[in-house]
Amino acid sequence: MVESMMRTRQNLLLVSLLVSLPVLAETLADPTEPPAWLLSGDAALLNQGPVLQSILRGPGLHAAVINGEKVKVGQQYGDAVLIRLGENEAVLRQTDGSLLTLKIDYAIAKTPVSPAQTGRP
Repeated sequence: MVESMMRTRQNLLLVSLLVSLPVLAETLADPTEPPAWLLSGDAALLNQGPVLQSILRGPGLHAAVINGEKVKVGQQYGDAVLIRLGENEAVLRQTDGSLLTLKIDYAIAKTPVSPAQTGRP
C-alpha cells in the first residue's frame, strides 16, 4: 500500500514536470520577419521611400526584399521594375525611365584590438 502511494506520487511529480517544460521554452524571433518599424505602419517612416532589406540568390532565384516584399528580377514593385541586383544593391527602373538604386547599409562596429589580444608585440 505504501509502495503504491509512493509510485503514484512519483508519477504525479513526473507528469507535472513534463507538463511545465513547454512553459520554460524560449521564444525566438523570426530572422526573416521585416523590422518592427515597417510592420508598425508608421506613415512617417514608410514615406521615406523603399528600403532594401535583403538580397536573395540561389538556383533559379534572384530577388530582393524591399519593404518586406519579395521582388524577383523583372517583377514590378509599385510603379517600378526590378532590373538588376548587385552584392548590396537593387536597381529599379521607374515609369519615367529613371533608375532608382537601393542599397543595403551595413553597420559594422569596429573595435580596436590591443597587441595583447592578437598575441603580437
